[in-house]
Amino acid sequence: MSSGVSSGVGSGVGMAALAAGAVWAALTAEFAWRRIAPGPRTPGEVLRMAVTSVLIPPVACAHRLRGEWRVRR
Repeated sequence: MSSGVSSGVGSGVGMAALAAGAVWAALTAEFAWRRIAPGPRTPGEVLRMAVTSVLIPPVACAHRLRGEWRVRR
């Protein structure tokens, strides 16, 4: 049963969001691998590196924006 509301997938916006998500995932995987590769690669270390590799970029951007905001005031 269709509600008649487009989900956005297949539309220009939906495809752009899908592409952006794919690029983010690929760059995050590369960042994680660069951090994981030199280490001992134990399961615990791999998990920590994967989680922090996902968290570091948005936290760094938020920190930068906060600093920019403070400088403007």
